[in-house]
Amino acid sequence: MIKAVFFDLDGTLVPCDTNEFIRGYFKLLAKYMIDHDLNVDVSRMPGDIMAACYKVMKNDGTMTNKERFWLEFFKLYPMSEKEGKEFMRSCDRFYETKFDDAKYLLSPKDPYIDDVIEYLNECMLIKVLATSPVFPRAATNKRVNWIGHEFEEFDHITTYDNCIFCKPSLDYYRELLIMFALKGEEVLMVGNDMNEDIKPAKALKMQTFFIDSFPLNDDGTYTGPRGTFKDLLAYLKEIMKTAQ
Repeated sequence: MIKAVFFDLDGTLVPCDTNEFIRGYFKLLAKYMIDHDLNVDVSRMPGDIMAACYKVMKNDGTMTNKERFWLEFFKLYPMSEKEGKEFMRSCDRFYETKFDDAKYLLSPKDPYIDDVIEYLNECMLIKVLATSPVFPRAATNKRVNWIGHEFEEFDHITTYDNCIFCKPSLDYYRELLIMFALKGEEVLMVGNDMNEDIKPAKALKMQTFFIDSFPLNDDGTYTGPRGTFKDLLAYLKEIMKTAQ
């Protein structure tokens, strides 16, 4: 019987083409940095951010993902401690004041998302937003708001502030299992990325459901349950009925 459902965010709960969203996000961030005279080369900034994020994806647990990201970023853009803190505050203000402009990059919300979350509440299952923790809390909170939900509706949400590992590391998922005293087989992982969501979850014996509206790395080898959130709702009701 499942006791928890882990959800991916971008391309899963948030309806978007991830690559298109990233391109639009970088355009907004570059404009913000130009408008606020931040000391970065906006022509190379997207590549530099991605390079720092790659290091976060390889984080080894010795520091938070936030600490790892800024450590790597400031290697590329050396600043004094005072300048670095002000730069980080400016980036926080971007998420608080301008990140909502990226909402235009989303596709229409799947109406069955609300039904799925309501059903999980009825069943009193643990709900974890297991999004790749490369964004700060403010950015993740905004994306949750875009689909009409609140941070507090989930039992836990992974961000770069509260994680020391990142997808697709098995340690990222192990941390969540330990946090809620769960066995892998007691969790259903719902995601749209075979490499970051489905395969690592299966390696830890979690049950999986592949949301294929915006699929990533779907190599055709997955034979498990898949579909839209309407299909997920039917699947959840079936497995919960079977467990009774």
